[in-house]
Amino acid sequence: MNKTIVSLAIVCIALAVFSGFCVMNIIIRQDIIDISNCDSVKNKEILYQRAGDTTKFVVNCKYAGYIFVRIDSSTTRYNYASVSYTSKAGNSAHIVTYNHQESLFQGDYACFPVLPGEVTVHVGNSEWYNDVTQTVTIEYWY
Repeated sequence: MNKTIVSLAIVCIALAVFSGFCVMNIIIRQDIIDISNCDSVKNKEILYQRAGDTTKFVVNCKYAGYIFVRIDSSTTRYNYASVSYTSKAGNSAHIVTYNHQESLFQGDYACFPVLPGEVTVHVGNSEWYNDVTQTVTIEYWY
């Protein structure tokens, strides 16, 4: 009888500790569920580009979220941001390939959905003959 009570007490204590750990883990990860974390990849970085040039940035995303790109440029048009990646769902054979480009005017921004993995961001211009100065902000929200 005493061994049974001791065994039940140990199991109850173990369950209580485990439940507390699970609740703390959920509370800690709620910010990720809410996509309220932000990593600044580039903050108002100045790029000097020739006409038709692009600059590449690589972001390692640990969670699904968004890449936010803002461009302030010496030209009011011909700017763009593109995001591309290939992501595999766990150990499955399901592969997602994403490649999207947004044209951005002076002071414009774009928001791209991302999955975990290595994400490539290109910031560029499609000017014919003028060099371009761009101030770029890239943020990873998760």
